Amino acid sequence: MGLDDVYDTLRNIKCLWAYCTEEWLRMVRPGQMKNRTRWLTHPTWEKIQRAFDRYGDRELDHLGPLVREPRRVINKE
Repeated sequence: MGLDDVYDTLRNIKCLWAYCTEEWLRMVRPGQMKNRTRWLTHPTWEKIQRAFDRYGDRELDHLGPLVREPRRVINKE
């Protein structure tokens, strides 16, 4: 998907979520038709699909830099 680091991933979280919940995975209501692609999307799944609608760059900017700090200091001597 062309995401090189965690910041690219966070900036594209809406696109990733849309892909995962619309293209890759879907929850439906079983219908009368044999063709499952025509079954209606379950209302609960529609709410899940909109989980990141309000997520924006402002929330991302408040995260600050992501830095992994060592848990312990190793004596190299």
